[in-house]
Amino acid sequence: MSSNVVQVRPNEYEFDFSRGDQVLAQSQVSEIAASLGRYFVADLRIARAFYRGLEPLFADWIDVALFIYLADRLSPRRRRTSRHFSLQWGRCLQLKIPVHHPEVWSRPEIYESLRRLLYFFTEDDWHIEFIQNHKIPRPSESQKSLLPIWKPNPVRVALYSGGLDSFAGTAQQITELPEHQFVLVSGVTNTRQGEAQRAQIKAINKDARRPAIHIPVDYGLRQGIEREERSQRSRGFLFMTLGAVTAVTAGANELYIYENGIGAINLPYDGSQVGTSSTRAVNPIALLRMAKFVTALTGIPFRIENPFLFQTKAEMCRHSKVKRLSEQIKLTFSCDGFPIRKKNQPQCGVCTSCLLRRLSLEGAGLSNHDSGYLHDLSSEQVFIGRKQLDLLWVMDWQAQRLGAALSSSEPWQAFRQEFPALIDVVSEVCKTNESRREEMRSALLRLYSQYVSEWNSFSARKLLTRQALAA
Repeated sequence: MSSNVVQVRPNEYEFDFSRGDQVLAQSQVSEIAASLGRYFVADLRIARAFYRGLEPLFADWIDVALFIYLADRLSPRRRRTSRHFSLQWGRCLQLKIPVHHPEVWSRPEIYESLRRLLYFFTEDDWHIEFIQNHKIPRPSESQKSLLPIWKPNPVRVALYSGGLDSFAGTAQQITELPEHQFVLVSGVTNTRQGEAQRAQIKAINKDARRPAIHIPVDYGLRQGIEREERSQRSRGFLFMTLGAVTAVTAGANELYIYENGIGAINLPYDGSQVGTSSTRAVNPIALLRMAKFVTALTGIPFRIENPFLFQTKAEMCRHSKVKRLSEQIKLTFSCDGFPIRKKNQPQCGVCTSCLLRRLSLEGAGLSNHDSGYLHDLSSEQVFIGRKQLDLLWVMDWQAQRLGAALSSSEPWQAFRQEFPALIDVVSEVCKTNESRREEMRSALLRLYSQYVSEWNSFSARKLLTRQALAA
């Protein structure tokens, strides 16, 4: 009997990070190892913030997360020359990583927990060989100070991306928790991003009782990359590592992430989005599994919380503190391709992130502070072509599916059929708490009902009607 099943071998990549600060790679088509540049991570800023050097285990942890991110970035998922291009998403990645304590990282419970976590983020097959680190300790490990020991109480450590969600969430949390010392951790990959983050936090701090401490951590390669993987699904692991290391160093056992529920759960917009073709960077399951990994690695019971899981982005932006800071909204960025290299137009305006941003600011009554788009869907003077509206169409299609499920006689059952990913979210988050399971289902139904209402009122939808009539 013949079979029509196509066996597609995943793209395979090997990386060696044991040679100083160089990245050595060997592809599946060549036995020659090539240097892909030198890497860096400015984790000295974490050590200096708390007047102490990073523990060797934490320095290892940051290295591991950085190397995983670099391997992900340097390993294209698909070869366009392959006739099986559409099937090649998952990869096989083999890494050699030097650490201070290879015996810890090689323990089965740590190693397998790491591999499972990475698979959830990236859907790749990760194989990591941990070897003894013989490098000279870097400055973050040997940081010493005569200043007093850090002892603020209470302290709240949160990730700060510079996006609209982190801006809105931080602004209201600092207002509502004035007795807390906030520590905001940012991963920084370009100058424009770093400058915007600093300007936003400066504005938030202006009337705060206890100004937030900002720890920007620059990271990456010191030279450009000719060919890279754009999805970079491991960034969530790197960012949460920087945040968790900072939290534990600051004496906290929890990390906060501010992201609206629609973006955090990130349901697929159409049938072509399967698995990690939709990012899981701040998915509730990712936060739960990352917290379990941190607990296993450090021995410290650890939590990662998103206080805005059941709010839309528009609801986050309606807070009185955000409205008082509305002039600073222009400093935030949401675009998948930020920064677009065009003067005064750093965001594209037509990706799903830009559309969700525009929808939310409109829903919060803040459209007057929404500008800087290459394609401005709110302008009557600009022609918007079919290609630029593709993602508006798929978001509209998703919203109509959500609306149909909500209006059915059994909304949750309809949701389960349309969006099976929600079953996994509720099951894993509420694994041992049946009453919380019912509460979460109700909260999710309210969240998506609110989102559909906001979407149906979105002014940009008129472009779809015009295009349909023109067709």
